[in-house]
Amino acid sequence: MENMLRTLQLEIWNAVFEVYKNEVVDEQQLWSDILSHFVHLVRTNCRHHHEVKWYANQLCVSSDALSAKTRRVYDKSAGQIIDEYLIIEAKAYLQNPNQSIQNIAELLCFSDQASFCKFFKRCCGISPSEFKKKTKTDNEVMRVKD
Repeated sequence: MENMLRTLQLEIWNAVFEVYKNEVVDEQQLWSDILSHFVHLVRTNCRHHHEVKWYANQLCVSSDALSAKTRRVYDKSAGQIIDEYLIIEAKAYLQNPNQSIQNIAELLCFSDQASFCKFFKRCCGISPSEFKKKTKTDNEVMRVKD
């Protein structure tokens, strides 16, 4: 199924590039479309794919070109954008008291819990367990106010 979807995606991109080849479209418009597709791919796939190379392959561009363009347009590397969306997913899972950190690491396709904790602390400045405790405390305070 995944291979069929990938093939379909590549066929669509081939059709898009054929249109661009036949029409006079400036490079800026082409990259604008590629970058918007990149952001869409990150939003939908960041749980499973953490590497810039995977996204570059999906978009038929090099990792270096993709990162260079994201740096110019968003002032962030492609890797930073992937990490930001991955952190959003992680925080959403961590807010659920029924989810263990080990389970969250598995859901987000980290090799192990330690890798997830290291990634989270590098990006957020606190460990996932500290974030989970802080969220629990914040939720309790909100319930008391209501």
